[in-house]
Amino acid sequence: MKINLELMEEYLTRKQIVWLGVVSMFFALVFFLLSYIIMISTIEAVSAAKDKGDRNVSQGVCMSSLRGIGGLKVQPEGHNIVKLSSKGLENAALKLGQASVASLVCPGWELSSFCMGESCENGEGLLFEIKVVD
Repeated sequence: MKINLELMEEYLTRKQIVWLGVVSMFFALVFFLLSYIIMISTIEAVSAAKDKGDRNVSQGVCMSSLRGIGGLKVQPEGHNIVKLSSKGLENAALKLGQASVASLVCPGWELSSFCMGESCENGEGLLFEIKVVD
């Protein structure tokens, strides 16, 4: 695949193109490492729960896994409920994706309530809760 640098040089200098490539690769590496850390912590939590014979992970393990998802505020609500929220509706598709990932991160937990938009109790944004499956 050949990239036509002459066309790109109309808008950016060669030095800017190189820096753009370097910065892009840096962010790609950072996001790859973050996803790897989240994946490893989830796998460890699941294997620890299986070793104990539990079908779900503890609230502390669940919350630490959920904190790895950027942009979500994680709060415990009692012993068996975790509340997640995010302000604003910019990047709505990204926030919906984060909510989907969060609902799958904790084995033995299920989505108990979900609200996205202006009618949520925390104002405009995203609000949902997960709870332990009985």
